Amino acid sequence: MWRYLFISLLCIAFTGCDSAYQGSVVVTAKAPQLEIFNDTKNPVHYIAVETELSHLIDIANPCERFQPNLPAGSTITIPYSEIIGMNKDAKSVWVIWTDCKDSGDSQTVSLY
Repeated sequence: MWRYLFISLLCIAFTGCDSAYQGSVVVTAKAPQLEIFNDTKNPVHYIAVETELSHLIDIANPCERFQPNLPAGSTITIPYSEIIGMNKDAKSVWVIWTDCKDSGDSQTVSLY
């Protein structure tokens, strides 16, 4: 319950009341890797966390803390072993992103 409220508040904070931005960030699990495609016109900062640990991540200043920067129109592939908190029992990953201007969102992706 609290997690969903927290996610909702983050989405509002990242996007404000207007979510009419162009493009999105598309996250796809292709075991044993996570693929993140930035289909926006701006570079974005993202973080990928094993879902069960996502409530422990401090994202107070995402533009200073999220790494690495994902250029507009590019794709990055992350091995599951490099996802924060990843373990052998993990079933999903939570990815949150922002362009540090007026766009951002989050997505939970099933790993298998």
